[in-house]
Amino acid sequence: MSAWPVRRAMIGKVVIGLDGSAGSAAALDWVIANVGKGDAEVVAVHAIRPLGEFLLDLPGTGLDDWRKSLQWELEARWCAPLRDAGVAYRAVTVDRTPALALAEVAEAEEADVIVVGTQGHGGVADRVLGSVSYKLAHTAHRPVLIVPPAP
Repeated sequence: MSAWPVRRAMIGKVVIGLDGSAGSAAALDWVIANVGKGDAEVVAVHAIRPLGEFLLDLPGTGLDDWRKSLQWELEARWCAPLRDAGVAYRAVTVDRTPALALAEVAEAEEADVIVVGTQGHGGVADRVLGSVSYKLAHTAHRPVLIVPPAP
């Protein structure tokens, strides 16, 4: 019995959604294991939900400080595994709902794939309206890879 040769698809650019959750960590592990050792560029995206800005802008803290804090969290903590693995990446925050942010960045970057975890920090709206991964799978114009949580 002969085996057909299997070719790994050439992935030049990956957009990944990161929010500090276990789901986004699983997606990040997949990216590092499967495309991190090549010449792929990773664009790590954290979406700032418009309603979240309003609710989380507590008295005594400025909106700009809060945004800077989220950008720092993305770059210093959530992207640390990329940096440690020597993967080329950029970290961006986007003022949109997560599914829309990921789809828009993927289009603008001409990404080969969007990678997300199955469980993020979504709230009640995600449970009622559908998760980010569900929305992306049904609306994105780029391939979407949904990484399940580790067993």
